[in-house]
Amino acid sequence: MLKEVACERCGFIRKVTIRDGVPISRICKKCHAHDLASGRKEHPEWSPGNPNWKGKGKGNHYERGYKLVKLYSGDPFYQMVNNKGFVREHRLVVAKALGRCLQLGEVVHHKAGYAKDDNRYPETLQLNTVDGHNTITAMRNKIDALERRIKDLLEKNK
Repeated sequence: MLKEVACERCGFIRKVTIRDGVPISRICKKCHAHDLASGRKEHPEWSPGNPNWKGKGKGNHYERGYKLVKLYSGDPFYQMVNNKGFVREHRLVVAKALGRCLQLGEVVHHKAGYAKDDNRYPETLQLNTVDGHNTITAMRNKIDALERRIKDLLEKNK
């Protein structure tokens, strides 16, 4: 349901979706853009007043199963961020362990059997090149296919 609501900062009246009787945003796009441009540390949507608030600090963001971490311009690893200011957590974990930003040709591989959000280094993560990662992935796919074939043959011979 849409309702006209005033921005809490500038008072601009705009139409906002109402969810459970509460507007989904408290400030207008212009104030939001100003916050991002000024490098404000606390994002207005990452607060207890937002209906998506989970009580965990700055919220959880994911991309294709990988956890994302928001970095700001003063961070030494800021050059690793995407166009929205996020970096995949597993890449950040390895970069911090190495004490340097990762290069474009470096890939962080989640070792076989570990989930994409298990980002313990060096237990579950491995730094590799693109070619090395492709080799690991191809070999893992072959092993998985052979294991499925063995399972099928064992079931067939019962």
